[in-house]
Amino acid sequence: MLSIIIFIAFIILAALLFRSTGGKSFQSRLKNHLRYCADEGIISTEQEIKIFDKLLEKKHGLRIKGTAWIAILAGLFISAGVCLIIAHNWDKIGPVVRVAAFILILLISGELAIRFQNRSRALSIPLELFWFFLPLIGIGLYAQTFQLSGHPIRPFLVWLSFTLPIALASPNRIIAPLHMATLIAVLFYGNYASGDDLSILTSHGSEVPVSIWAWLLSLVILIIAAIESHLRLPSGHRRHMIGILIIWIVLLLVNHTYIRVEHAGWLMLAFAAGSSSWLLLHLYLKSSETEKQVAQLSWIVSIYAMTFFWHMKGPITGDYSIIGVIIILLFTIASAAMILLLPEGALSKERKWQWFGQGMLLASIATPMLLLTDGPLEVIKGAAIIANFLLAMTGIAFMWHGSLYGRISQINIGVIIVLLLLITRFIDVFGTLLQGGFGFIISGILLALLAYSLERGRKHLIGMTKAGEME
Repeated sequence: MLSIIIFIAFIILAALLFRSTGGKSFQSRLKNHLRYCADEGIISTEQEIKIFDKLLEKKHGLRIKGTAWIAILAGLFISAGVCLIIAHNWDKIGPVVRVAAFILILLISGELAIRFQNRSRALSIPLELFWFFLPLIGIGLYAQTFQLSGHPIRPFLVWLSFTLPIALASPNRIIAPLHMATLIAVLFYGNYASGDDLSILTSHGSEVPVSIWAWLLSLVILIIAAIESHLRLPSGHRRHMIGILIIWIVLLLVNHTYIRVEHAGWLMLAFAAGSSSWLLLHLYLKSSETEKQVAQLSWIVSIYAMTFFWHMKGPITGDYSIIGVIIILLFTIASAAMILLLPEGALSKERKWQWFGQGMLLASIATPMLLLTDGPLEVIKGAAIIANFLLAMTGIAFMWHGSLYGRISQINIGVIIVLLLLITRFIDVFGTLLQGGFGFIISGILLALLAYSLERGRKHLIGMTKAGEME
């Protein structure tokens, strides 16, 4: 009963806030202004719709204002508060009251969330978030009330199924990313860590057999996530699903599945070819800068991972499945083909930089092939040396290209790559100094000087860029 009183008090307080702000959100004001322009003949009705959709997309991207974050926190706090109150008074509340109170709160929150969608964003966001989390609370409530035994993944799957219409229909672009992120998290945890209905592992320390239904349900979840990503995420984030799918496939190779690969060389090739394919697909599809940068990060990490093969003490061994190797080879062939057929201007407007980028991409998938041989240890260390060289050249190229074409972000990325490489190799070479206090002091001074030098170089390059823009 106390939870209902708190919930109603919040609604009254929010309604007073809505009334004091005039009750008009950015969306409603924008629509009224555009309608006025259309009525006056300044723009056509078709232009009115296009302008409204474009500005609303810009306004309601993944960038969230402070007031919206407060509203989000309000919704989360209310959901958590209801859970705590129910848990504290659990023994005092009868089963009928529990279920009836939950259904009443669910109906009220849903109705109010719908009513305030086009009136007040500050009010609709916490209401929708509360509405979004309520089914999960209800599942736990029913399970405790009627002593239902369940699996750890099933409640989340039921909850995500119930809230899918909210994510697809809500005009607030907060619910859809939250729903999709939870969906992907449940998929990855269910596939590789839970040992539950979604588990696709052949050996997990449990007696749950691998079922064809786990694979089918996983594919259904991936399809739903792809559809939700395409329909509800902002335009600059809809193709992150490409990376999610590639990561899911690579994890199939790493974990105990029917296509498991234990050979570190083959896995490194899978990582390099997968990250290259991720980046190249975004280049072909002309994705947003954010989507490209995430793919670039995965590609850089794949090269960085190769540098640690310098620490190998013996030849690389490990079993691998034929299907797993075929998947890796398909990734590699597809990456090589996309690199060679890359459209002009996809990497840079200047042809020599385009060729350099294609060469670096080819080298990144060719270098791991040295790890597939049964040759001496020197071959493995040679692959690590080549990876270090590729990473250094990548950082320098980012800084150089950024200074030539006025892209400060590329300069910063290049400096971070070079700094990361130098710090890692510094620890490799002078790691013995870190065994005593004076060693730590000396190492700290050297690293500080290194950071100072790189920061001065970064500022110099940015200064050159800005001076070029002024001219």
